[in-house]
Amino acid sequence: NIDGVPDLSDNEKKRMVAEAKCLIATRYFDMFRHYGGLPIIRASFTGTENGYEMPRASVEETVKFIIGLLDEAKGDLPWAYTGADAQNETGRWTRAGAIGMKCRIWNFAASPLFNDTEAYYPGASSLSIWYGGYKPELWDNCLKACEEFFTESQLNGGIYALEQATGSRPEDYRLAFRKAYATQGSTEMLHSTRVTTGVGSKYNWWEWNNNERLSYNPTQEYVEMFPWSDGKPFNWEETENEGKLDAMFTTGTVEEGVVLTRDPRLYESAIVNGMQKQMDWNTGNMSGTIYELWSGGTDAKEEPANVAGKYTAGYANNKFYMDTDYKNVYAHWAYLRLPEIYLIYAEALVQTGGSYTDAIDNIDKVRSRVGLKGLVTCNPGKNLTTDKKALLEEILRERVCELGMEDVRFFDMIRYKMKERFETPLHGLLMQRLNANGEIAAIKPWYGGDRANGVKQPTHFSYEKFVFGNRRIWWDNGFDPKWYLSPFPSSEVNKGYGLEQNPGW
Repeated sequence: NIDGVPDLSDNEKKRMVAEAKCLIATRYFDMFRHYGGLPIIRASFTGTENGYEMPRASVEETVKFIIGLLDEAKGDLPWAYTGADAQNETGRWTRAGAIGMKCRIWNFAASPLFNDTEAYYPGASSLSIWYGGYKPELWDNCLKACEEFFTESQLNGGIYALEQATGSRPEDYRLAFRKAYATQGSTEMLHSTRVTTGVGSKYNWWEWNNNERLSYNPTQEYVEMFPWSDGKPFNWEETENEGKLDAMFTTGTVEEGVVLTRDPRLYESAIVNGMQKQMDWNTGNMSGTIYELWSGGTDAKEEPANVAGKYTAGYANNKFYMDTDYKNVYAHWAYLRLPEIYLIYAEALVQTGGSYTDAIDNIDKVRSRVGLKGLVTCNPGKNLTTDKKALLEEILRERVCELGMEDVRFFDMIRYKMKERFETPLHGLLMQRLNANGEIAAIKPWYGGDRANGVKQPTHFSYEKFVFGNRRIWWDNGFDPKWYLSPFPSSEVNKGYGLEQNPGW
């Protein structure tokens, strides 16, 4: 009905139609990741039709439809909103967002879930769940989309860029990362989803953050993916043998000055033992008490292992939780950020047999923003310039660290059919406070506890990994490949318009 709206210029109409196409394309992609091929609806219905025959399309047809919508839309959208326009229009779809989505969609479509010599489910052959064989040109399409994005970016003045630290402290790098995903004015936010109310106080902010998306416990496996602050990989066994587990999160005390020892992104993604509780939004300076996550500590209290609670894993979520320094602003969710495009580009280069060195350069752009040294320098034994498997593993690990809580990791595991990772037991970390003799001390907090008696801040602990025993997920007893795609509701299949159920369901 756009042509019936008065007082709109032709350019405004074109832009709104283009935005609508982007919305349709992204909603289709969100479903495509879960279901595979979908019924393709190209027009609205009146409700008076004689029938609604809408057979499920193939994976290839579905991807072609989604990419087609974005290609139709991109020419009628601005590359970005800047200046005065940014105040009112930021958050609408742009050409940068549309082309960036093309990169993401080809990345998923070209991956082994759909693009392999065999379908993901044994014996299945329907083209609604795969391409029917391995097609290397799909990775070429992903690479071309990335090249299109960066060519357009250069032609449009490089408006989008990674947020950079203003200093060289770990806190400065952490602040740069926080601004990258949290601020609406971020120079690397290609598209975000807005909420409609402001966060007026720390209490409202806390309520808003206590939703299901944020209520989860980071696992030990997740935390170990984050390297040391210089970029060298964290290895539990080596650290334990060297007697350095006490320094795996922080060193020093509040009185001496707490030093962050790991990848700054870890402290934005997870609350860990010994980190300070507040960071100033403008300076990155840390202040306040520390998190006491040992058994009996002020925060963890006496929650036993395997009992549901905020700190039961030895960690808690910290992504998108800004405390009082972010009040009185409008919050938003990152839907697509520039670092993901760099990492998709790196993956496409590797999968197409392109330059591994160029791929590593793109990864290092993301790493250097948080002060990490180059990937090759930090991993001298992995032959990353020649070993495809090793380099792909590093790309996927880097995506974990950079894009946590941004709807990425689960689908990375799906698209690479990581059956073994789904079946691997997950762990938490039980920490117990040690006394000066290296013995387990009494279960009690420091703040609000024996600090008042002049006892120094505890810095020595025992560490024990434990298996989560109450995981309510479907692959505890073995991962059935049917789970790579979700089931359509049987009530929808039974409507008879042509929806074919995914195999195994």
